[in-house]
Amino acid sequence: MNDERDKPVIIHRHAIALDKGDKAGYGGNTHTRKENPMALIHAQPFDVISLKPLAGKLHEVKTHSLLKTGQLQLMRVVMAAGQSMPEHHVAGEITVQCLEGKVLISTPGRTCALVAGELMVLPAHEPHGLKALADSSLLVTVLLDP
Repeated sequence: MNDERDKPVIIHRHAIALDKGDKAGYGGNTHTRKENPMALIHAQPFDVISLKPLAGKLHEVKTHSLLKTGQLQLMRVVMAAGQSMPEHHVAGEITVQCLEGKVLISTPGRTCALVAGELMVLPAHEPHGLKALADSSLLVTVLLDP
């Protein structure tokens, strides 16, 4: 017998469309965001969020927030091959997990490639930039109000 609790809940509240001049694709308010008037709600505690690869639909999906609580934000960052995110920083610690594709994460001290299945932790206020070497999607977790 199928239990409703076994079905994943796929929920998003804010699809964020970044303007070409934006400095960051997540966190902070140093850039312009356009809120999608048709946006769905954020996931809530105990909801299951699908992180399956977007594959052929990657170009149809924009970077969006999956969950936001008082102390935590999860975002799916979507980048086309060749797209860059200029150096920026966020106030809290972050994790960047590559869900699909390949990206370079650059900090003042090093540059590291992440591929699907790999994760990197960055300390609070660490300047970093991103460049997609292939069509990519990332799970970015930001600790808010550290």
